[in-house]
Amino acid sequence: MFAYELYKRLHRKRNLIVLLFMLTIMLWDVYLVFKDSYINPANIYPGTPMSLVYKWTYIPPHAAFLSGLSHGHIPQTIIIWLMPIYLLLLGAGDHCAEHASHMDDMTKMRSSHKTYYAKLLAQFLYITITFIILATINYLVCLVVFRHGQYTSLMGKDNLPLLLSSRSPYLSYITFIILFGLLSACYATAITALSTLIPFRLIVWIVSFYFWYSQLSYLPNLYQPFTEDTFAMRLHDLVLYMIPLLIVIIISVIVNKVRR
Repeated sequence: MFAYELYKRLHRKRNLIVLLFMLTIMLWDVYLVFKDSYINPANIYPGTPMSLVYKWTYIPPHAAFLSGLSHGHIPQTIIIWLMPIYLLLLGAGDHCAEHASHMDDMTKMRSSHKTYYAKLLAQFLYITITFIILATINYLVCLVVFRHGQYTSLMGKDNLPLLLSSRSPYLSYITFIILFGLLSACYATAITALSTLIPFRLIVWIVSFYFWYSQLSYLPNLYQPFTEDTFAMRLHDLVLYMIPLLIVIIISVIVNKVRR
């Protein structure tokens, strides 16, 4: 059943369209950063030594999508603010459609707990892997475009996270690529669990957006690698983010066992 759930997500054309849209936004972010950077030929004054140009050009990790350095942060806004839509379209809300078409009734007749867990696991792995791939492609493009960059925007190096990031910015960014995939996958899994509790599309969409937007005051900081947040602040935000998701998943697991 797990293989079927994963296969269904991997071969759906709608999923491919959504992922390509997200990738386009991330690559657009590269263009916006390049457009405003010193390495852009249009921004180089005649006779300026290239060594000076490279000195004021961002290093690849700082120019990449998760760092959010594009003017106006429009690409980040499109991705982060609309995240529930992407997750729902990428399979998190599939159970609502199955319920509407009575497919879940047939599934219950021939399934066990393994079917339920297969849905959650397939959704988690699918979002984790695909989102890591998207962010990695963006990062690889930045490694090429900004390969000569030497400038970092880090300030306040008495802050331990910033100090570690300044010493290993490339490794730090890779860590946050993985976090981007995992945190997004956790939310997608919670939506999937919610849809098994309340298999009505409108309610699932409203609740998904409500919880997401209620966390937007600190949520972007969880995704951004180079901020002035301390470890304690990041841990606090992570706990606030994860508690509602875990509650929904745990309640869903309990209810599913009772129903069986």
